Amino acid sequence: MLIVNGSPRKDGSTATLLEEAGRLAEEAGYSPQRLDLIDMNILPCHGCLRCKETGQCVLDDDMAKVYGMIEDADFVLMGSPVYFGDSTGLFKTFFDRWYALLSFSERKGVLYESRMQTDKKMAFVFPCGNIEGHILYHGLSIRYTSNICNLFGLLDVSSTIVPRKKNESDIMKSNQAQEFLTTFRSQL
Repeated sequence: MLIVNGSPRKDGSTATLLEEAGRLAEEAGYSPQRLDLIDMNILPCHGCLRCKETGQCVLDDDMAKVYGMIEDADFVLMGSPVYFGDSTGLFKTFFDRWYALLSFSERKGVLYESRMQTDKKMAFVFPCGNIEGHILYHGLSIRYTSNICNLFGLLDVSSTIVPRKKNESDIMKSNQAQEFLTTFRSQL
């Protein structure tokens, strides 16, 4: 299992949710590996399309090792706080680089095909500071599950917006946090 923290804060709400999910995964027999994107050198995609010719991204950064981790994982859990109605720039840059894991398709009507195994499970969690965030930012959750999971042929097991009440410091008190963790545990 690969756990990716897309927050610039390694001890914030996103990290708290991911740590608890990691603990549940360990109880279920997984050995999760955690990546904190803030500690990594991940360049933005240059759009050069060389990955379509060679099967590999030509950028020399930390994604070179991360691609193997993504491909080896049977379950990928990702989290990002919601900033201005979207995932963080770190998270978006990270996902843009997944483009190298797609190849142009030879099949009629299909533009891309995934180079990854398609039986992987995926889950997303997006904590936010708005008590109505699960309503306001629902489209963010759907965008990731629809675009990422469908494009790569991955099984979406949970994609959740987790709002925090005003002046509430513990994200774990959120009903949506508990629902996310319950759903996540059931998919292990």
